Amino acid sequence: MKKALIQSPIAPYYLEPKACTELDDEGWYGHIVNIIEDLGNGWFRIDAPYRYKTFARGGDMCFDETEIANYELKANLMRVWKNSADVLDRTDYQGGILKTLYRGAIVDVLESTVEVDGEKTGWSKVRLIGGETGFMRRSWLGTYYTSQNGDEEHFRNAVVETALSYMGSHYRWGGKSPNGIDCSGLTGASYMMNGVLIFRNANIVEGYPIREIPREQMTKGDLLFFKGHVALYIGDGKYVHSTGRVGDDGVVINSLNPSDADYRKDLAEGIEAVGSIF
Repeated sequence: MKKALIQSPIAPYYLEPKACTELDDEGWYGHIVNIIEDLGNGWFRIDAPYRYKTFARGGDMCFDETEIANYELKANLMRVWKNSADVLDRTDYQGGILKTLYRGAIVDVLESTVEVDGEKTGWSKVRLIGGETGFMRRSWLGTYYTSQNGDEEHFRNAVVETALSYMGSHYRWGGKSPNGIDCSGLTGASYMMNGVLIFRNANIVEGYPIREIPREQMTKGDLLFFKGHVALYIGDGKYVHSTGRVGDDGVVINSLNPSDADYRKDLAEGIEAVGSIF
């Protein structure tokens, strides 16, 4: 199957192959997708890395086989873990901005720590898709996990920490970045950043890692499913989620405990399932 590499910092995926239609999902820079069909007029039907079929524009993708092969090797790849991170043309904050990437982007790191006159600078040298090289702060980059990040306890804590890092992001239907994110975008991104690919939307689907468990067994990092909505349980009766409710309009924490100020009765009484990978 023909493949492509996402080359836009954030690539919108659409519900239909036409402009100004409903946003279905978003792709991250450096992700490899499978091309299902070339629909013409610059539109493609694709299969995202987490087995989600959607529509993308050709301009957001790179079809160069050498570039794709470089990413398939996974040898020097790292993830962007900051909300946003500039790639500059020199090891200086006053350098020119070559590209701005966002959390989840995958970059090819040529030098993990650049040295100037024998001194470590705190910058990494990276190669962008297409061959241009630039520099990013080393602290903005982290591990590109291709399998579960650590044992169960470590993974649960890491997923919660990742989800909480999106606090303050506004709600965007179909979004999956700090620039705007929806409920399943938040849970999917938090798992994917830590090496586990779950279903894109707010339900449990057979063949994906999430399985239903009894509610009394839920613990931090598990998912709470409601009608058309999903949240991530963070412990102590609290959960983090992205909601378009007036007054929230993004990623917030709410409680299952009626005595808490952030209690949401509609959601506390509307849990349809609890899901876990364990």
